[in-house]
Amino acid sequence: MIKPAFLTDIKNFAKNHIKKGRITLNGVNIELPIYRVVENGDQLIFYLYVEDQQGFISHAALLDGNGREMQEKFFSINKGINGYTIAMPILLRVEGTT
Repeated sequence: MIKPAFLTDIKNFAKNHIKKGRITLNGVNIELPIYRVVENGDQLIFYLYVEDQQGFISHAALLDGNGREMQEKFFSINKGINGYTIAMPILLRVEGTT
């Protein structure tokens, strides 16, 4: 059976492995820093903050240090002049039998 310490290690790995985000705004890819990461039980929530860019957001992704997409999410958001926060939740749950 998986022990809680191993799940903690997996969460820490995920938090350290994700280095930045990328959004598609008006058809153009824009890289963004991770705004913040929140741990909520078995879930990690990575936040991207889109500051002053305006337009249509169609896609967001979390990237590792090599620029590979680790998670993606599709949107249909018309972003105005105000900032916008994108939440990218990752559920880390270990299920097994004893």
